[in-house]
Amino acid sequence: MTTSSIVTERKESVRQCLISFGFPEDTEYSYELLTLSYFPSKHSKKTLAFLILTYKQECPVSILKRVSDQPAGIVRSLRDKGFVFKSNPNDPSEFQYQNQDGIQCRSIESFDPHKIKVGGRAKALLSKALAAVISSIEIYNKPDFRYREETFAILLVNAWELLLKSKIMADNNNQISSIQVFDSSGFPKQTRSGNIMTIDIIKALNMLSSQGKINKFCTDNLVILVELRDNSIHFINKNTELSKKVLELGTASLKNFVSIILEWFDEDLSHYNFFLMPISFFHVDETRNNIFSSDKELNKLISFIYNKELNNKYEEDSDYSITLAYEVKFKKVSTANISITTNKEDTAVRVYIDEDEKIKNQYPIDSNRLKEILASRYIDFKANKRYHQIRKSLENQEIYGERYCCIRYLNSITKKGTHKKFYSTEIIKEFDKHYQKR
Repeated sequence: MTTSSIVTERKESVRQCLISFGFPEDTEYSYELLTLSYFPSKHSKKTLAFLILTYKQECPVSILKRVSDQPAGIVRSLRDKGFVFKSNPNDPSEFQYQNQDGIQCRSIESFDPHKIKVGGRAKALLSKALAAVISSIEIYNKPDFRYREETFAILLVNAWELLLKSKIMADNNNQISSIQVFDSSGFPKQTRSGNIMTIDIIKALNMLSSQGKINKFCTDNLVILVELRDNSIHFINKNTELSKKVLELGTASLKNFVSIILEWFDEDLSHYNFFLMPISFFHVDETRNNIFSSDKELNKLISFIYNKELNNKYEEDSDYSITLAYEVKFKKVSTANISITTNKEDTAVRVYIDEDEKIKNQYPIDSNRLKEILASRYIDFKANKRYHQIRKSLENQEIYGERYCCIRYLNSITKKGTHKKFYSTEIIKEFDKHYQKR
């Protein structure tokens, strides 16, 4: 959804909410509320009404009682989301105060979203999502597996569905109703076994997308994966070109998975080996048959993937992608260009690659490009003293090693004198903590 359509939808939600609590439709509220990264779901009318009346404005407690007689839970929930309440000067733990006229009021002064610490059912779903994504990687990387792409797609989609539901529940105080399916009368639907029925991945994706909580590239990647999953269940998709696209889609999806867990839950998955074996290492049989009577259906699926890629402009500084291409080359080289060392304490062979390749692949951003990326990414960025202080702190290799910055010296032996600094894309995430995104 576009920003304008999200704002329009939220305006209607605000109007309906005001009517349901008996407030005039023209009740004043902060327009900024319509563009925040967090917006209550349709099942959280009390929370939305509370936000309408208090965000960036003062509201008497007597009026708020029309929304809830016991608002402590609502206040706690909103504070957990990052909303900053004006507190009592005499008791900072009390989030209501007396105004100049002696009236008890509440007011939300700002919104400062932070990482959600997931717990309860949401945490259980997150754990299952991680187990599913690791299983998908293990299946794909097996040296001999006849149902590789299909099983990988099914497990990866399952992992994403669990992750999206975990996010929705975490945003709604772990309420199972936030992911339940309801009939036209408002009653919860049940499965054939009598258990609660929960929303599917597309519904979960639409919910988070409408609230601006998931990147469009990430959304399109998942839509393609779901289509691939659906085809995999009903047909056998065997084709060299499709196998290549599955690899590219899967690689992007795994990268997106790692990025979004860090963004949503502050969970660092860098200690896992989230990679897929390049297709070039597999012996792909060009003559494999498929269950289709012709290639027409298979070509439709591949065209669907290509159209999604072509209709979305690549953004270099984005953490998310629709597909990521692999380019694997085998090249004969002289052993004189490779340094291999071992020692008695460490029996692993260490291979040191060419410095130019290291810079190109791991540190693609120079200082000028870094400033360009930051200026286009943040509304409050300036290449001033504050920026230089943050950058220099991240360049400290005694603390961070070469995680964010690599220094290329003209004299690579002495590593002294003239040099140039190059940065990894990881440094952008650190600047996100200091500046406001556009």
